[in-house]
Amino acid sequence: MRLRARGIPIKAIARTLGIERKIVRRWLRAGRVPTWLHTDRSRSILDPFRDYLETRWDAGYCNGAGLWREIRDRGFIGQDGVVKQWTARRRREDRLIERTSPAKLLSKPVPLPTTRKAARMLMSEPDKLDAEKRRFTTALLELSLPIAQAVDLTKTFSTMIKQGLTDQLDGWISTAEDSGIEGFARSLRQDVEAVHAALTLPWSTGPVEGQINRLKVVKRTMYGRAGFDLLRSRVMAAT
Repeated sequence: MRLRARGIPIKAIARTLGIERKIVRRWLRAGRVPTWLHTDRSRSILDPFRDYLETRWDAGYCNGAGLWREIRDRGFIGQDGVVKQWTARRRREDRLIERTSPAKLLSKPVPLPTTRKAARMLMSEPDKLDAEKRRFTTALLELSLPIAQAVDLTKTFSTMIKQGLTDQLDGWISTAEDSGIEGFARSLRQDVEAVHAALTLPWSTGPVEGQINRLKVVKRTMYGRAGFDLLRSRVMAAT
């Protein structure tokens, strides 16, 4: 309970105590470590002196033999090995706390996604991302206004293209020219009539592009050695 109160992860607590994580979770849900049937086994002659030992430990005195002598003078009748076992366990707990402290964790470099992966995450719907990716995208959008604006403009442009909202194109370009994607906006401005046509007309260059791609594939399979007649024959045969 003390480890969890200090923010130690369940996995680390289980590893330190040598028990399964589900047992740690069960104890945390119960709010206490269970009292076993054989209660006499869970008792220790060290129990009356634990508060004193904790106080001395927190004060910075961690010598097992010295602590044993101090509590012996206060009536402890056990051997020094009992106290040494207690100090060994407390050292493990302290190392665990230090290893998993927020300052320690924050000092570790966090692997960042590539630009392509980050862009894909930013353009995805939040409910389609796992918790870690949602935290990353939320933090990125909060910390960078230009990125947030670019993401908003990109999503608006995608919707505009899919729904053919030509009446919004000129206003979108004007807004985008004052953002971080001004280069893309300028290229649209230079060819705005073609963009309008693409959004309004039913025709598409897709079939032509498909035929060009098929021609390139046939040509490349001959490694550039065939003449036009052979190329024509193969293209016609593949039609």
